[in-house]
Amino acid sequence: MKPDPSQVTTTLQPSNLILASQSPRRRMLLTNAGYRFVVDSPDETVEQAVPRIQNPADRDVGNVTSYVADVALAKAQFVAGRHSS
Repeated sequence: MKPDPSQVTTTLQPSNLILASQSPRRRMLLTNAGYRFVVDSPDETVEQAVPRIQNPADRDVGNVTSYVADVALAKAQFVAGRHSS
C-alpha cells in the first residue's frame, strides 16, 4: 500500500538531492524547477547488469515499463550505497 502523498513528511532538503543519471534533460528539468542537487551517476555496468528484453515480441508497454523501472532502481541503489552513512 502506497502512502497518501499529502500525509508524507520529509526532512529532505533540496541540497540533499542526488541525481543518479547523466541525462542532460533530467539535469535541466531539476534546475528549471529550482532544485539544488549533485550528479552522481553509476557506471554503465549497473545498467548492463539488468536483464534486457531480448525478444521483440515481448517488448510491450508493461515489459518495457518494468525494465525501465528496474534500471532506475538499480542505479538508485548503487548510488545510494555510496552516500549511506
